[in-house]
Amino acid sequence: MADYTDQILKEAHRRSLGNLKQVKESSHCGCFCCTKIFPVTEFPEGWLPEEGSRGEKTVQCPYCCLDAVLGDASGFPVTDQGFINAMNRRWFGGRVG
Repeated sequence: MADYTDQILKEAHRRSLGNLKQVKESSHCGCFCCTKIFPVTEFPEGWLPEEGSRGEKTVQCPYCCLDAVLGDASGFPVTDQGFINAMNRRWFGGRVG
């Protein structure tokens, strides 16, 4: 299991915001709230991303509906359950949503 620094986890969290384009360019995603890893094809037709303060759109998880999704196009190892769990511990205190 890799050791993910706080700096890496903070950068990954930053990239989970305004991530619609990144997710659409990905083949797999991970949600660090519910800790599910899934193919992009599992998003329902017409997903409803949130509108950010600068007009960017943030994708919500199709399982827990929280905005804690990263796509593999982000450059982070979203198919590594250890990474998703580390993100969950950092941002949700280990509580799975």
